Amino acid sequence: MNTVPSNRITVLKDTKPDLSKDFVLYWVINFKRTSYNFALQRAVKWANNLNKPLLIFDPLILDYPMSCVRFHKFFLEGMNDIDENITKTKAFYYPYAEETSNES
Repeated sequence: MNTVPSNRITVLKDTKPDLSKDFVLYWVINFKRTSYNFALQRAVKWANNLNKPLLIFDPLILDYPMSCVRFHKFFLEGMNDIDENITKTKAFYYPYAEETSNES
C-alpha cells in the first residue's frame, strides 16, 4: 500500500485519540472500494501502528435521496466484493443492510 499524501489528510479534532479502545473503526461512507482508498489506507496504518484490529463497518441505509432498488442491488453486490477482498487481510468486515427504512 502506498503512503497517504499529506494533502489528503484533514484533522477534524484537535485532541488526541482515545488509545484505550480495543479496535480502530473504519465507517464506510462514500468510497466503497478496498483499493485506491486513502481513508481505508489511513485506518489500516492506524490499526497497525496501534497494534489493534481494524473493524470495517459498511451500512446500507434504505431511505436516502435518489434511493432505488437498482442502487441497493449495486451496493449489495459491492459488499460481496469487499467481503472477498477483506478475507485476505487481518481486518474484520461488518456489512449491514436495513430491512426497513429508518431501522437503524
